[in-house]
Amino acid sequence: MNMEHANQIMICKVSPKWYKIIRSEYLVSGSLDSCFWSIDKPSSQLTQDVKDFQPGGVVLYICQMGDQIKVVGGGFFISWYKISLDEAWSRFGVRNGVTDFDDLVAEVEEHGGHRGSNIIAATLGNNFIFDGSSLITVPDEVSSHFKSGMRFILNIDDPTGRYLYQVAKKVYNQDLDKYGDTWKGVYYLASRSHFRSYSAGFYAKVRAAYKFKCAVTGSTIVPLLEVAQLRPFYDFKEQIAANGILLRSDFHRLFSLGYITLEYVTDDKVVIRTSSCLKSVGAAEYLEYEGKQVSLPDDKTAWPNPQYLEWHRKNCFENWLRLGGSHV
Repeated sequence: MNMEHANQIMICKVSPKWYKIIRSEYLVSGSLDSCFWSIDKPSSQLTQDVKDFQPGGVVLYICQMGDQIKVVGGGFFISWYKISLDEAWSRFGVRNGVTDFDDLVAEVEEHGGHRGSNIIAATLGNNFIFDGSSLITVPDEVSSHFKSGMRFILNIDDPTGRYLYQVAKKVYNQDLDKYGDTWKGVYYLASRSHFRSYSAGFYAKVRAAYKFKCAVTGSTIVPLLEVAQLRPFYDFKEQIAANGILLRSDFHRLFSLGYITLEYVTDDKVVIRTSSCLKSVGAAEYLEYEGKQVSLPDDKTAWPNPQYLEWHRKNCFENWLRLGGSHV
């Protein structure tokens, strides 16, 4: 994603709580999809220019902090949805800016809705969340225009729109290069460099162990076979075949996003566990794989490490339904 070709930007007013939760998720998991929502009622109806906002357009999040309005981050617009609370939770979880489902219901009730209300949800992809000194203060001269309405459109030709867009783009680009000038950054970059030097060997070991067959489907279509990490690499010693499994690309994606996981049910039997939330993303057919046994390598040292699988289940599986969920 980039911010180079925008004619308009959408401004979304978020609560300090929404920002805090999305920021926390961003710090743990990096860029992710989130949901900016309001209750489906006459006062929340979308204006025509907001309805017509194009997918891929830049969205900036503003938040009232004390006496000032701050730009706290942004994302890229995907689409509008009218969905139930159950669907919103199943699809976005804590990325609705709430701590759990009961909190989502409470937020809706606080804004005049109820358990059965629908919400108007904007799906926002590739979030970039600012922090500390990176927060952008909306100039006092125009801040009054930002105190009403939950969302509105600014043209880049408008002085205010151009200012916010240019400053946000600058901070966004700086955030992309934030590693390198701190000890954490230097360590991260060195680790990534070290990781790359061993990654080819790791991938080769896993492919060979599984004889170039998807562990779930048995597919041998080479361009679709991918090595899935069970747990992130913290040291080259973890780049072993037991920290990977060969999957067809669709299963790899679902595994990485937390829609499926793996579990030892006996000492020599690993099965798939699926999330019921697959229904909410149009992937209900994958629920048929619940409990399906996966094929293991002949070499037992290459079998998935039980501790790594446990880590994935606890941290990655259905990660969007709890605060601090991880990704691989």
